[in-house]
Amino acid sequence: MISLRSRLTVEAARARFEWWRRTAPSRGRADAEALRRDLTEYCDLRWRVESWAAYGVETGLLARARARFSGSQFEGLYERWKAHGSRAIDEFVDRDRCPDLGHVQLQIDVLPYRYGFFGSALAPLAERGVRRAA
Repeated sequence: MISLRSRLTVEAARARFEWWRRTAPSRGRADAEALRRDLTEYCDLRWRVESWAAYGVETGLLARARARFSGSQFEGLYERWKAHGSRAIDEFVDRDRCPDLGHVQLQIDVLPYRYGFFGSALAPLAERGVRRAA
């Protein structure tokens, strides 16, 4: 038989999980849209600077963007963007940013005993300064 405390803990965990499963896709979509926008701005800014189409662009702005989007995956993305336009960014962002969580489930197993009791049995000895035999 499950104690009331354990049952409430399990119900709270289930409720938190259901909230996460309901809200995670919308948060993922919002994050994906922000990433899509930032990547588009970065690629456009970088292209304008490299092609001398932008005069007076703050170099710090491009430096910050390059620091954020450094790495081989972003270099490859920039090359694909030059060849295919915004479709390359859409494919990059949609690939892993918005997972479908409909199949995710939560399984909770409640242990039949209060295992914390075993660790607390020696606590009174430690409080009194008594050393255990080694």
